[in-house]
Amino acid sequence: MAIVRPTLGDLREQVRGDADAILGGIDARLERGLLEVLLMAQVGAIHEAYGYLQALADDLFPDTASSSALDRWAGLFGLSRGGATFAQGWIGGSGADPIGLVPDGTVFRRADGVEYERIATGNLPDGSPITPTAGEPIDWTLIGETGTGYAYPVRALEPGADGNLADGASVSLVSPIANVPTTMEVLTTGIAGAVDAQSDDALRALLLARIQAPPQGGTAADYERWVLESATDDDPLTRAFVFEPTPGDNVVTVYAVDDGGGFPSANPPTPTAQALTNARVYVDARKPLSSRRTIIAPTLVALNLTLSIAEPAAEIVSAIENEIDGFLIDNHVPAADVPLSLLQAAINAAAGSIDVSITSPASNPNPGAASLYYRGAITWT
Repeated sequence: MAIVRPTLGDLREQVRGDADAILGGIDARLERGLLEVLLMAQVGAIHEAYGYLQALADDLFPDTASSSALDRWAGLFGLSRGGATFAQGWIGGSGADPIGLVPDGTVFRRADGVEYERIATGNLPDGSPITPTAGEPIDWTLIGETGTGYAYPVRALEPGADGNLADGASVSLVSPIANVPTTMEVLTTGIAGAVDAQSDDALRALLLARIQAPPQGGTAADYERWVLESATDDDPLTRAFVFEPTPGDNVVTVYAVDDGGGFPSANPPTPTAQALTNARVYVDARKPLSSRRTIIAPTLVALNLTLSIAEPAAEIVSAIENEIDGFLIDNHVPAADVPLSLLQAAINAAAGSIDVSITSPASNPNPGAASLYYRGAITWT
C-alpha cells in the first residue's frame, strides 16, 4: 500500500493529543513549556522518518526512483547517465597583441564567479584545432573577427551548461599579469558547447522506454536504442532518428548526431566517423539477419535567425541561445518543419520580461529531406 505522509501540522496535533490522553491534566500546549518543546522535537523526528520512508518507497520503483537509485535501476538494463561537458571558446581584444604572456592554466572569471582557464588548443570555426605558441595569442581573424586583434582559447573550469557564455560578454583575470589587459571579451560564437549531466527525468524516460518497449528483434525502438548504446565517451552519439524502409525496400535508415562539445552555433552536431562505425558494428550484431541498415549522419543545416530584442544583455543573449539549442535537440527531427510559434514560446521563457521576437524566417522553416537543423547564426536587431 502507498505511504501516506502526514503534514507537520497533522503530526503536531496527533502528538499533542496523545500527550493529553496519557498525561491527563497536564496542558501540552503551553508555548514555552518543557513538554511542548519535547513534543515538537518528537514531531520533527517523526516527520523526518516519514520522509526517509517515502524516499525508500520511491526508490523501490523505476518510475519514481531518483539520483543514485535511478542510476542503479538504469544499470540493470545497461543504461547510464550522460555526463556534463565543458564549455569552450575564445576570448581576446582589439589592437596589438599584449606584450606579456598568458600561460596555459591562467584563470579568468566572469561577473557571477564562473571561471575559465587558458588552454593549449582551441577550435577554429570549421572545427579544426589550432595550438598557439605557448603563452601567446593568435590573430583573431583566424576565428572570424575583422580588423586587428588577438584571441586566446579558454575552457570552463567546471562542466555544465552554466559555463556557456555569449560573445560580447567580459571576463577578467583572477590574478593580474604584467603587460596583459585585465579584462577581455568573449569572441566569435561565444564560449559554448557545454551540456549539463543528464537529468533524472531524461534518464528515467530512457529507462521506462527500455522497460515498456523491450527488444523485439528489430523495431524502430530497438534500432534507436542500439545506436545510442553503441556510444562511448570518446565517440559519443546523443540522438538517433529511425526511418522505416520504403515499400519494396528492406533498408532501415538511422540518422545519428552528437550534440556535445564544440561550438553549436558554428559547428553542426556531427558525429565522428568512429562513432558511426561503432554503431554499425553494434547494430549488426543485434539486428535480424534478413534486414539491412544504413547508419549515417543527416545533412546538417544551420537555422539562421533574426531576433528583435529590447535589451541585448549578454546573459539574456546566452540564455536565449541555450534555449534554442535545447528546443531543437528536444523537438526537431530530420526533414520536419520547425514550428515558429513553439520556438517563440521557448525564447520567451528564456528572455523572461525582456521583449524578444522572431523576425526571420517568416514561416516555419524546413531543412529538406534527410536533413536536420542546428542553431546557426543569430542576427540581433
